[in-house]
Amino acid sequence: MKYVLSVTFTEPAEGLLPRVPRELGAHLSRMRDFHANGTLLMSGAFRTPGEPLSTMGVFTTQDAAHAFANGDPFIMNGIAAGWDICAWNEMVPEPSRDAPVLPIKYVLSFVTRYQSLDEAVVQAPDDIRAHTARTSEFHGRGQILMAGALLAPDGPLTTMAIFPSRGSAEDFANGDPFVLKGMVDSWRIREWNDVVAQAPATTPGSAV
Repeated sequence: MKYVLSVTFTEPAEGLLPRVPRELGAHLSRMRDFHANGTLLMSGAFRTPGEPLSTMGVFTTQDAAHAFANGDPFIMNGIAAGWDICAWNEMVPEPSRDAPVLPIKYVLSFVTRYQSLDEAVVQAPDDIRAHTARTSEFHGRGQILMAGALLAPDGPLTTMAIFPSRGSAEDFANGDPFVLKGMVDSWRIREWNDVVAQAPATTPGSAV
């Protein structure tokens, strides 16, 4: 089990971040500290030009996710519009610390027609098995980095997978049994700049 911290803002990154260089610097430093102690696996901003900034961090424990959020300058100073921590029932293990560095990743999200993971398991066991097998195959080929269901208290069931390339994410989505059978209401691929997977930025803007 991993824990996903999602933080939302009201402005696009290109307009917001140049106005808050001190908070951005402290935020990046805090991310690197948590990554160095092994509790933050991946973290960064989604690259969605023109849309309000949103960021995501994947933590090894719920306590670490809360500790990060409670001390984050964007959250503490009211710059962020909101934040949430959700358990992530990962199906495949995260990349090892000596795996190749991939700063840019692609996050695929499915919003399904099921209200919970338990409901999907009961109503579609064969599709769950096929989905799981497909995930393992992609992971074995290095085409999926992490994947699983987000265990939010309220539905609908949403799943999330992190890929090394957009092509792999598109291939996975287009062949997924839940997509093919019409049990996914919507899906989206977003480019994600994993800041902790790269050297410290030379300028604040290069972190997004």
